Amino acid sequence: MNRHRPEHLDLCAAWVLGSIDEGDRLELEAHLADGCATCDAEIAILSEGTRALAASTPVLTPAPALRGATLARVRAAMAEAEPSGETERPTNLPRHQVRRPRFERPARPWFGWGMAAAAASLAVVAGILWQSRTDLRTELSGARRTVADLEKALESERAWAKLFASQDLRAVQFSATPDAIPALRARGIWDPKSQRAVLVFELPTTPANHDYQLWGIHPTGPASLGLVRADEQGRSVVRLEGVASPETLQAFAISLEPLGGSPNPNAPTGPVIMVGSLGG
Repeated sequence: MNRHRPEHLDLCAAWVLGSIDEGDRLELEAHLADGCATCDAEIAILSEGTRALAASTPVLTPAPALRGATLARVRAAMAEAEPSGETERPTNLPRHQVRRPRFERPARPWFGWGMAAAAASLAVVAGILWQSRTDLRTELSGARRTVADLEKALESERAWAKLFASQDLRAVQFSATPDAIPALRARGIWDPKSQRAVLVFELPTTPANHDYQLWGIHPTGPASLGLVRADEQGRSVVRLEGVASPETLQAFAISLEPLGGSPNPNAPTGPVIMVGSLGG
């Protein structure tokens, strides 16, 4: 079976305009013979547009000068058909036997011009319709992707919202160490069942060439949970997924590290400035 492809719609437009080549025509007609509702609908729409355009084309009236030029050509042709003076035209023949020259009625050139103009206008309209359809398909595809992304983001937000309703929710209580920077604040919540945590930090200006780094403390040692960087107001909200099981996670910690963080993901190189214990 000749399955439908997007290129068939372009062939439909060329087929309606009469500008399709022989190979494409045979391919399209074979495709239509198998039955294609999409191409049938496309041809119906383009054909309707063709009829509407032809009906809207104004009747072209020949210029006044054309009549005078036509009569002049007729007179010239009659003058050439007159017999020369050397041969006398018989005058004794009955009137009905006198043969007069026959002239072809001049063709109406404006009719051909009108048809050519209508065909050109139809080609332009068909091209505009095809481009508009392509643009609409592109916009529709982009809109569908946007909706899919929004639905995914909404589902994620719903999952995070459920975290606050969990009966297993625990508070994360941060306390400063002797190496802490003044005005440093942090708080958070942790759900051991879903292994998700939300930590909120109020950070003073980071010292030059340094970063704050978050750690999870386990019986086997610390594990890096990434850098913590604040916005212009010094605030940072960190969402963590798959933190650890409640049997292995003992606490959270914040250290002050060189720019880019500790080169060792299992050990801070700078001072630990805050520790967050897990409440019951």
